[in-house]
Amino acid sequence: MNKKLILLRNKKHVNQVNIKAVNQVNNKDVNKIKIFIFANCQGLAIFKILNDKLNSNLYKISHLHNYYYIHLDYLDNNLKNNLINCDIFIYQPLSNKYPIYNSENLKKLLKSNCKTVSFPYVYNNSFTPVSKCPSQDFTINNEYITVTNEKIKYYNDEVIIYLKKEGKSLNEIFLLYDENKIDFLYEKRFNETINMLKQKENENTIDGVYISDFIVNNIKKKLLFHIYTNCLFFFNHISNYIALELTNRILKKLNINLIDEYNGPDYPGGEFLVSKYDLDFFKFEFIKEPSQNAENVYKKIIEEIYLLN
Repeated sequence: MNKKLILLRNKKHVNQVNIKAVNQVNNKDVNKIKIFIFANCQGLAIFKILNDKLNSNLYKISHLHNYYYIHLDYLDNNLKNNLINCDIFIYQPLSNKYPIYNSENLKKLLKSNCKTVSFPYVYNNSFTPVSKCPSQDFTINNEYITVTNEKIKYYNDEVIIYLKKEGKSLNEIFLLYDENKIDFLYEKRFNETINMLKQKENENTIDGVYISDFIVNNIKKKLLFHIYTNCLFFFNHISNYIALELTNRILKKLNINLIDEYNGPDYPGGEFLVSKYDLDFFKFEFIKEPSQNAENVYKKIIEEIYLLN
């Protein structure tokens, strides 16, 4: 998707959000503690938990998706008003890569007594042999790419490309897959993404919360991500289990009472599509058998990578 199309799509979404915001103005909210969350879909998962569990007579909570704004060449008025008026600002850090929407620039608009808490962009692409995602969800160093002409990006495609360059036919690669003889670099990818997450956490020690330790300690025990939906993979779609932990770490930072449990639907949801390779490496305790359609999905992606390269 080129820059012009991205801008048109995002401006349309932002305009729709702004119209909705104007229609929701309520004088009863004037004296409430205003919490503003500026983050991706993970922020919306946190928003849903806070909105469900915090006292609505005390708190007014709002959320805007950061990835709809980072491509814009102007500062959106609705976003600006949220920043100026909020009492608590919860955000995912954005670097100077984004000229207008970097965190330091946005925080200049906050009130002097506004409390801030940041949480990292939680992402891990090591739960599948290979995969593909929409280009707008593809990240480099845990940051969204701003311009690309590609609609789809492939993960771990280098493994299949290497086998093709070795002279392997597609059927030979399928046979290697069936016999569990392909090294899909699970350990390398898991360590790289966790280390990147730790690096991002260490860059925001003043107001940031950590979550990498929770992922490492619980990856085998609980479902942490919903990665597969509509034939595409989203490695940032966290489950309620990790969303609640993130929420409570944020609340602890703010000295607000923690939330014992949350039983609402996962957002944005999806499926944890498990292959035999995933089970062999991670040895999950919460699932013992591969997903029924996993082999067909992953072989289809392998075929796409092979034919494209």
